[in-house]
Amino acid sequence: MIFLMDHPGREAALLYQSLQKAGYSFRTVALEDDGFLPEGVESPYRYFGGWKREKQAVPRYFSRLEVPDLWEIRSTDTEGSVWDYETKRAQIRYAEPVSRRYIQTVSWLDSAGKSVWQDHYDDAGNLYARTTCDAEGRAVLRSYYAEGGEERLVENLQTHMILLREKTENGRPEEHLFRGKVEFILYYLKKTKADCSRIFFNSLSYPLFVQRQIRSGEAAFGKQNPGIRSQTGTQTMQEREKNRKSGGDVLFWQEDIYGKLPGNMVTVLNDPMGVTRIAVQSPETFHKIRKQIRDHAGENGIAEAERAEHVFCPVGQIYSVENPVKEKRSICILTNSDAIEHLSELTGALPQYTFRIGALTEMSDKLMAMGRKPNVFLYPGMGEKLARRLLEESEFYLDINHGNEIVDAVWNAWLHRSVLFAFRETVHNPSYVPAENIVASDDWNNLIRKIREADESDEARKQSLQKQDKWAMRMEAADYRRLLG
Repeated sequence: MIFLMDHPGREAALLYQSLQKAGYSFRTVALEDDGFLPEGVESPYRYFGGWKREKQAVPRYFSRLEVPDLWEIRSTDTEGSVWDYETKRAQIRYAEPVSRRYIQTVSWLDSAGKSVWQDHYDDAGNLYARTTCDAEGRAVLRSYYAEGGEERLVENLQTHMILLREKTENGRPEEHLFRGKVEFILYYLKKTKADCSRIFFNSLSYPLFVQRQIRSGEAAFGKQNPGIRSQTGTQTMQEREKNRKSGGDVLFWQEDIYGKLPGNMVTVLNDPMGVTRIAVQSPETFHKIRKQIRDHAGENGIAEAERAEHVFCPVGQIYSVENPVKEKRSICILTNSDAIEHLSELTGALPQYTFRIGALTEMSDKLMAMGRKPNVFLYPGMGEKLARRLLEESEFYLDINHGNEIVDAVWNAWLHRSVLFAFRETVHNPSYVPAENIVASDDWNNLIRKIREADESDEARKQSLQKQDKWAMRMEAADYRRLLG
């Protein structure tokens, strides 16, 4: 079995971990490589570049970027930049979590501020790829390098053609030109002898295109090299039977639905080509899809609505949650902004609750003044270790700050079993905050009431956490096996 991951990100990583916890045996291939893949995830770019994971290696810290003499590297809590006196020469984007300030991409700029090229760094601090831009700053070509700096892959980001310079077993260079990413991925799967008897994938883009080529047997490389068919082309009867018995191919849908169903999703419904399940990983999105099928099947172009409805199933994630000891009536807020909605009213109306407010940066005079209240404790310039301790110990987390979310606060508060509340105007991650716990900011008295209700008894708190689990679609390994086969 193989899991074709589109872009690496939190949701994709959670799915990867959930499949592992459910006991599936599989390889995971990321079709896009941002340099910071989850451990155990491979990519064709890393494979052909010959990069090996170094267990002791660390990413490149922003201050370790090599720049000309007298140039200055500046950094905020979310991004960095390079300056030649008052001229900005580069923009630095950090890998998640950005608070660690590890370099992922550096965009070098011309005098007009347009990107000339972009350097891409991996989780070991290596420069593994470079993107060349046109006169307007648009990305045109991306080169991927081997460990010694040798160019191994060149991808045209406009035409999607890929040139691979590969060394054969006898050490002689050999070039392959692929007409697009699908051909390239199929070649990689054949090269690495991937078991495609069952395919899990999480996108209607390239992962779907590869899956359909494999099942159709019409892959260009399958025609040129018949040996690929047993791995990535037309399946034998035995392989088809194995796929059927194992539960078939599964599309994991991790995005929202806006109006009609996506065209490629309708194509899968009308012509499954091995897809037996579409696992929707958001309860709201699942209900939207079901409504589109039941009430608007014709408008969506669905041929058989009843059959299509049975293809979908709600499938959440398998989480490793923690159950730390909480301090009674403790509230945590993590922010780098002093714009905390109705903070004065909340702290005044809840004098018996302790408010712990932490920031990675220094705090403004406005926020420091709140520290004079007896139930408010401030932690300016905190590190990640202290932020984690605040989340572990606090009974409640309030997502009521404007500006960026820091240290994935909502997500980590959910994992550490804090009861979550938010204002509609400030909520950063509604996937983990039940809709009933999100109120309008001008209804802050209702928020106070909800906090008190959740704090009435241990049973009330337990019920609040159960609602959060249901909202986030927390599942067990048995649920995966039952729904997916």
